Amino acid sequence: MPPRKIQARRRHDRRSIWFLGVWLTVSVITGGCATEQPGPILAPLGQYETEVGVPWQLPLTLLDPGAGQPTWHLLSGPEGMRLFLTPTVHLTWLATAFDLALVGPGRPRTPGPTQAFKIKVCDRVQQCVTAAGTVRAIPSPQP
Repeated sequence: MPPRKIQARRRHDRRSIWFLGVWLTVSVITGGCATEQPGPILAPLGQYETEVGVPWQLPLTLLDPGAGQPTWHLLSGPEGMRLFLTPTVHLTWLATAFDLALVGPGRPRTPGPTQAFKIKVCDRVQQCVTAAGTVRAIPSPQP
């Protein structure tokens, strides 16, 4: 029985060997790969400090011109953190005295623990990206 030919659908190198009475064909694909469109790219979020009682705001930038209308999600963050979508996308938070570190009576207030937040954004074809940052409450200066 003659060896059976295999039709390739992409350009490749084909090597055949005779082994134990049968032809074995090994193909290595060298081209024809399709590339996917990259998903949205979210600018890094960073590390921030904000004074107690002073509104903190972080504008969010999406670098994906062909994404269509993206959907934004605040996955986690400190109590009271909000994500606003109009007219521009920004994250807001108002630190309170409860966000500062605990101290004994009569001692000056000290900065609170670092609190993480995480944002997720998806484009119209559900390609998503997440980014994280941190924020920390610091005491307001005493007059």
